[in-house]
Amino acid sequence: EQLSKSHTIVMTLHGGMCIEGNRLYTADWESIRIYDLKGNLLKNKKLENKSGKHMSFKDMFCIDGILYFVQSGASSKDYPVKTYDSEKDSFGEISLEGVRAITRGKGKSLLALGKRPGIVGFEMFITEYDYAKGQEIKKYDTSSYPETFSYSESDNSIYFLQDGSIKRQSLDGNGKVDFVYMIPGEPQVDKIVMSGNNCYVLEQRGRKIYKIDKDYFSGDIREKVLSFIQVNDSMLSNNETVKKSIGLLQKEYPDLQVKFINIREGLTGQKDYEQARKTFKTKLMAGDPDFDIFCLGGNDDIYHYSRNGVMLDLSKYDSINNRFDAMFDGIKSVSTYNGRIVGLPVSISVFPFTIKQKLFDRLGLEYPGEDWTWEDFYEYAKKARRDINGDGRPDTYISESNKNYPLFLQQCDCAYLDYSKGIANYDNPEFINLLKLWKRMFDEDLIYEIVGDTYGKEGKGNVIFYDYMGLSLLQEDGQKFFPKPVLKSAGTYPVRAGFLCINSKTRNKDIAVKFMENYLLPENQSIKTNCFLFKDAGIYLSKAEEVNKHNGYTVYDISKPGSSNFRMYETMLKSGKPCNINMDFHGYKSEIIGRFMDGEISAEEAAKQIDEKADMILGE
Repeated sequence: EQLSKSHTIVMTLHGGMCIEGNRLYTADWESIRIYDLKGNLLKNKKLENKSGKHMSFKDMFCIDGILYFVQSGASSKDYPVKTYDSEKDSFGEISLEGVRAITRGKGKSLLALGKRPGIVGFEMFITEYDYAKGQEIKKYDTSSYPETFSYSESDNSIYFLQDGSIKRQSLDGNGKVDFVYMIPGEPQVDKIVMSGNNCYVLEQRGRKIYKIDKDYFSGDIREKVLSFIQVNDSMLSNNETVKKSIGLLQKEYPDLQVKFINIREGLTGQKDYEQARKTFKTKLMAGDPDFDIFCLGGNDDIYHYSRNGVMLDLSKYDSINNRFDAMFDGIKSVSTYNGRIVGLPVSISVFPFTIKQKLFDRLGLEYPGEDWTWEDFYEYAKKARRDINGDGRPDTYISESNKNYPLFLQQCDCAYLDYSKGIANYDNPEFINLLKLWKRMFDEDLIYEIVGDTYGKEGKGNVIFYDYMGLSLLQEDGQKFFPKPVLKSAGTYPVRAGFLCINSKTRNKDIAVKFMENYLLPENQSIKTNCFLFKDAGIYLSKAEEVNKHNGYTVYDISKPGSSNFRMYETMLKSGKPCNINMDFHGYKSEIIGRFMDGEISAEEAAKQIDEKADMILGE
């Protein structure tokens, strides 16, 4: 604002800029320039660039006439923190691990965002560095992957941008990250700066600078706040359909702010995950009105929450109810409990076999009928055991599995466990006979047993049918799928779904319902690997073509109506029943069946114990 309007400073792209006192510092890949506030050039310091490549200035700030900056390169080794002392006209360098970005910290310190290899992929961390003493002060873990960040001394926290949202991490705590603000629309955010009680965000796409009072983050001065709660930290906040739906909502309610509460944020281990799930369950069952929409994953017991009235019934809203008419048959029934639509699918999966086609053709086998049973599967398994390497021993298998978790167990859950009626019926002749058949197949070495980390690999033999975890329309006909056998008592297929649900105690019912309406708009439905809702494949095909054309190569290859895999997806959904997993029951069944397979108990006793456990779960 102090710069004279009669002067223009020209900078090349990939530049940086900061101000200290009456000096303006700019930098690009060629040089650092220092101006007074009237635009007069005071110094032009050429930069040495041995690589000959353009180097982008990611971050820079000036303290006591010393410029601190980071130049981006091809790898983390190309990201040193550099300094330039304008009085001494000299460069320096601070050696810190894997630096990706820097910001000014508390007192005489800077904060550097680092990246290093982790147990899986890579992990991010923050280093606090005393530039006066030239030494590291402390390292902080972070569970998120900031694009750019800034420090606020008033609450000793860093604020950063990720996926169009502002998040905050206190440096006094255990690394927990809080979601505080969502930039409206579909922003391309480039920079965040904390100054006093204000937060400034540069948004490139809309060519806007947002100035936000930090008190606004607490929600105390906001008129309307729509809150989402979830266990998995990216299931909603990174979902493109959710983002588009929120953007439409904010056009109708300009003052509306959205908040994501991530129960698992900052927690990474399995024990932490289980604790987060318990916390999530407690919060839902407590009837808290401080959140509006919540997300249930495929491993959440949706029926438990439905029985206890946690969700708002969506079937009474025609704007939502009528949308199901355009969806694949079966999706509405999967979303319904006792006549009430309890949520909208945010993910949906069916579980066919995928065929190892070359081996199948080599053995000269015929495709079984789509209504084949597990008894047929047993007969087929005997035909599939062949010697193909000439050593005199069979080395092919029909399929592979953990012996303690039969391939038909999910179907049995759908057939024998009726949450809506509160009835369990595992103690029946069909289930007992299936357990005996399963043991016979392993005793006769007809199924390759999964041991250790061999799941999904060919193992010692060749497997014809692999258990496929989640068919969608992104699998084209180059990969062949086939439905699993069905139970004689119920020709159904398991369908696992995650749901968006409205808290029945919400204070923002109308806004929450409007969000759900937006979510179901065909134009908002993105191409996702695990959620194709509408029968009109043109919704997805047109977007796939748009994305493919933009990238210049095939990113998405959507199954066409009438193709083999499209029909498979359609058939399995139409005959589908929800099979969301109760994790305690899941583990118990595996334990009991394992005892049966090891000869410790009979099939009758195993069925009886599983049935008794199911009754206990229904009574909770």
